[in-house]
Amino acid sequence: LLVGFAMWLYTLLLPSLAGAGWAFNDIVANGPFGIELLRPAQLFGIIGWDPLVHGLFWSLSFNLALYVLVSLTSRQSPLQQLQSVLFTEPDNESRGDVAGVLQRTAATDDLFQLTKRILGPDRAEVIFRNDAKGTGHNPIPTNNDARLIAHVERQLASNVGAASARSLVSRILEGETISLESVITLIDEKEEVVRYSRELERQRVELEDTAAKLKLANEQLTRMDRMKDDFLSQVSHELRTPMTSIRSFADILSHGGPIDRAQRNRYMRIIQAESVRLTRLLDDILELGRFEAGAATLTIQSLDAVASARHAIDTMHGLAKVEGVAVFDGLGTGTAMVDVDEDRMTQVFVNLLSNAIKFNTSENPKVWLEMGPTNDTDHIEIHVRDNGPGIPPDQRNAVFSKFSRGWSESTQQKSGSGLGLPICRQIMESMGGDLIFMPNSVSGCTVVIRLVRSTPPASRTRTE
Repeated sequence: LLVGFAMWLYTLLLPSLAGAGWAFNDIVANGPFGIELLRPAQLFGIIGWDPLVHGLFWSLSFNLALYVLVSLTSRQSPLQQLQSVLFTEPDNESRGDVAGVLQRTAATDDLFQLTKRILGPDRAEVIFRNDAKGTGHNPIPTNNDARLIAHVERQLASNVGAASARSLVSRILEGETISLESVITLIDEKEEVVRYSRELERQRVELEDTAAKLKLANEQLTRMDRMKDDFLSQVSHELRTPMTSIRSFADILSHGGPIDRAQRNRYMRIIQAESVRLTRLLDDILELGRFEAGAATLTIQSLDAVASARHAIDTMHGLAKVEGVAVFDGLGTGTAMVDVDEDRMTQVFVNLLSNAIKFNTSENPKVWLEMGPTNDTDHIEIHVRDNGPGIPPDQRNAVFSKFSRGWSESTQQKSGSGLGLPICRQIMESMGGDLIFMPNSVSGCTVVIRLVRSTPPASRTRTE
């Protein structure tokens, strides 16, 4: 306020005195110390303004600038902070009983008279009577406290402004202090609120994390439920096909119609083949169930994986010749001793070679069985590679699910229950190995068989 008043004197009063010929002519004409930018009537080069507007502009500008600067650089006293809370957050319960901390007292009659003088007798009566009802006091309480004084201050502020209300009430107060104990109490309450807020934030983060985990679990359960439905649907389809054939030909034979011997024998061969197929399908389902339940028995022994793989190549030689597929042995001349179940290992090699042969639809189909490079001292790798259509990357995990086929639509006429790869992976995992697809294979399909290197003792039995 003082700076604003000084600027008003400098920019308005000095030019008026100089215009009247009284004094300050040199300052008005040339500015103090000859600095023309500081001429009172043309401060900082502003020309052509009305003298009253010019003086008012600079007075308010300096007043406002210093008000903001002082507000930003100065600190409030504890009392001022409490008063600001009373006026800015009168209904905020989290601030605690701040009004009670201010140790202020005033004569009841003086407080009532002040309220009546500013707000009128009717409104003053209403204010004090409503307060009396809320506290159980007489219609006009004989003893007032800081809470009532703060309430009256707010009521007056709505009419004359916060600063004026504060000034008026202060004139009738008998004391206005804040004790060290009260400050400590407020600090404790603030720390308690902060701790409570942090605890709520921690619980919120935990709830969000739990919700995310529940969402993921729900998605997994939904996916498993869908896989279960697909599994049951595929089982029904795979079982119904051979059963329908068996029943149809059995009905024909049981009716005793005119059927020659050759046709009868043909029907019997079909019934036998479908029965074998049905039995094999049921055996696969039961075997996969035993592995998933951990009830399969494996006889682990040390043997040469290269010899086992070559035995599988010899076994599949006939199928490869019929399908016109060339099978190449890239296993090398060395040996690779691993801890596996011999029969189960042969089953894995035969199943993978069978898939690579049957589902290879290239013009010049080829299959390779090779030793894979690995820096793992505990495992070896054998790769089954072909130049067929391959399996899209987004379907490579799905083919290890029950009754799934990752082959292209052109190969769907090939026979197969879709249980071979799931059983092979279960076998490999039960023997401590793994069965995966080569992630960066460009063409065809490469299946990686990871096997555990031999460790003593040489032979042992384990139930998986």
